[in-house]
Amino acid sequence: MKHSARTIGRWLGQVRGSLNSRLGLLKAGKPPRVSDIILGMTLAMSVVVLLAWLLFRLFGRD
Repeated sequence: MKHSARTIGRWLGQVRGSLNSRLGLLKAGKPPRVSDIILGMTLAMSVVVLLAWLLFRLFGRD
């Protein structure tokens, strides 16, 4: 259990670190990179799909 929690924590730290380094783009006035736009769209679509699935499981007809 501790090993998996440590692995997940390390992965989340890496993701947070990569996002923090990209937040400087907004302050510098530079346009976002295409990879940042694709990553944002992918995350947004993943959240929408997850919410739709969750709502269907909670309120859908079985």
